[in-house]
Amino acid sequence: MDGKIYVGKRVDSFDQYTESQPITGVALIVDDDNEYRAGNDEGLFLEATCPYATQAMANNLLAALQGKQYRGYEATAAKLPLTAELGDGVTVGGIYSMLAYQETHFGPEHRSDIAAPSENEVDHEYPYIGQTVREARRQKAEVKSLIAKSASEIMLQVEGVDGRVSTLTQNLDGLTSRVEGIGGDVSTLTQTVSGISTSVSTMSGQISTLDQRFDSIKLKVSNGSNSSTLTLSADGITAQSATIQFTGVVTFSDLESNSKTKINGDYITTGTIDAVDIAGRKFYNSNKDTWIEIAQGDGWGLTLNNKNYQSGTNRLFGIYDGTNSIGLYSKGHAYMAFAAFTSGVSNSKNNYMVECSGDWKFRTTSAVDFQGNVTFSGNTYGLTSTAVFG
Repeated sequence: MDGKIYVGKRVDSFDQYTESQPITGVALIVDDDNEYRAGNDEGLFLEATCPYATQAMANNLLAALQGKQYRGYEATAAKLPLTAELGDGVTVGGIYSMLAYQETHFGPEHRSDIAAPSENEVDHEYPYIGQTVREARRQKAEVKSLIAKSASEIMLQVEGVDGRVSTLTQNLDGLTSRVEGIGGDVSTLTQTVSGISTSVSTMSGQISTLDQRFDSIKLKVSNGSNSSTLTLSADGITAQSATIQFTGVVTFSDLESNSKTKINGDYITTGTIDAVDIAGRKFYNSNKDTWIEIAQGDGWGLTLNNKNYQSGTNRLFGIYDGTNSIGLYSKGHAYMAFAAFTSGVSNSKNNYMVECSGDWKFRTTSAVDFQGNVTFSGNTYGLTSTAVFG
């Protein structure tokens, strides 16, 4: 009670009502669905509405009120100070109660009729509802909010009648926020001393997460059947996915050879390539003016080319597959043609031999320069079986 007033017997009349049963329990009502109770209903059970109530508040209230009784009274023409207010404690007629009703008569000696109504008169005579109670009973058309507080945790929640809910929970271990949409889509954020985690998910099973720790960051996206994961740490980066695509120029630096590799579209610029199999047709030098070409169905098996050679073809040297023949070709020099495919070239004791099971020919646009011993066998086209040149 805010104040204490002593009236004593300075009244014209006084009536005391029957005392209530001792208080044995209390209930603090938060909303239509939540309340905190303490004690039991064997005696007088008190109920009060408090949107900020906790179990600890209910326990403390019962400890202060347990065993106390409500004392109703009515007194007329009481000599009451003008400063008296409803809710003050008053001692009148030998009992201590509360000032619940006051009607003041002003005059030379202003007097007041005062009372604390009996139990069945409270709601009938005094239907006043305070602001806190009005706020707690107000059910808005769109939003309902809740604040729950205990010794170890605070929870704030806002809920819409359409199913949307946002919740913020804080305790000693961390902070968690959660937002849920109409269709069941949910996003969460959790912060603890060891890291921060976020997730966004849908009712269909799609989910993306981000987990940040002191030593790593992990991102993951999943649709229920496929998933992609990217993990970053001080030791490296790990990427896992069914498909990985890069757009733009990609450069790999600080490799084992202290060099770098650049990938730009269908171009790869690097130092050494070590592979079991390499598929391709043309292999260029660094200036791209000389290249080795492996034929793909045009008759030439292997050629060495130079783009600056201007005599009708770029070939400087080639091995080609003619009609039933294999040829060795050199730009501006001679070529050899073997009419069968069982030909071979070998070196025995520094003597070079070209062998063919069929006919073989020499042809050149200029004189042929042979040095050393040359031996012909088979159809020599008029040459002796053994000839010495040089």
